[in-house]
Amino acid sequence: MDRKADRESGELLARIQDAAVRAQRSDRPVFTRFLNPAQIAQATAHVKKSGLEIGSFGGYHTAERRMMCLSPFEVTDYPIACLSVISTDGSVRSHRDYLGALLNLGLDRECLGDIVVREKDALVFCIDTIAPFLTMELTRVGSSVVRTQEVDIAALSVERKTAVSTATVSSLRLDCVVAAFAHLSRTDSATLITRGLVQVNYQVCEKSAASLSDGDTLSVRGHGKFVLHVSDRLSKKGRIHIQMEQYI
Repeated sequence: MDRKADRESGELLARIQDAAVRAQRSDRPVFTRFLNPAQIAQATAHVKKSGLEIGSFGGYHTAERRMMCLSPFEVTDYPIACLSVISTDGSVRSHRDYLGALLNLGLDRECLGDIVVREKDALVFCIDTIAPFLTMELTRVGSSVVRTQEVDIAALSVERKTAVSTATVSSLRLDCVVAAFAHLSRTDSATLITRGLVQVNYQVCEKSAASLSDGDTLSVRGHGKFVLHVSDRLSKKGRIHIQMEQYI
C-alpha cells in the first residue's frame, strides 16, 4: 500500500507541475479537479515557488474537498456547480448513499466535491461541466426516487453538520481509537486497518499501532469519517478522554 501511495503522490505532483507550466505559458488560470486537504497541502508546497497565485475553493467557505487554481493573477470564479438532490418521498439518505449513487453513474471521485446532507435535501458540489448530466441521470439514491436541480452557489449558506461522541481509550493507537469510534473490539478494528479500510488524514494506514494526534481526520470504511479531539485530562484509571466529531 505504501508503494501505491507513493505512486499516487507522484502522479498528483506531476499533474500539479503540468498545471503550473500551462498557467505560466498561457497567462491564464488553470484549475485542478477536486482534491482533499492533504493533497492540497502537498500540491501547494510543490508549486509555492512558481510565482503563481495559488488558491482553492470548494463551492462554500468551509468546504473540505476543493479545486486548486494556479494563475498569474487572483481568481475568485471557479468552475463549480451545486446540485440539490431531493427525494420525491421526502426521505433523506446517508452521505454514503448519495456518493454511491453518483459513482454508479461512472463518475470519477475527483469530479465531485463535498456532499452536504441537509434536513430536506443533499447538496452535491461538482465540476460545472457535468452538472447537466447529473440533473438528467441522477434519478435514484438507494431505494428513493430523486429529482436533481442546479442551485445558485452565491445564494447558498452551507453548514456541515457533525455529531460529537466521547470515549476513553487506553492509548492513542489507531486500533484503540477505531475500536472506540466503530464500537468494535480491538481485534476487529485491527482487521479493518490491515485490510486497508482505514485512512488517517486521507492516507490509508495499515499499522494498528500508529499513533494519532489531536486534530487528525480518520475515515473508517462502512462507519464514517470523524475528527479526533484529545483532552489533556485523564480518567481516574489513567485513560485518555477523546471526542470524535463525526460528519453526518
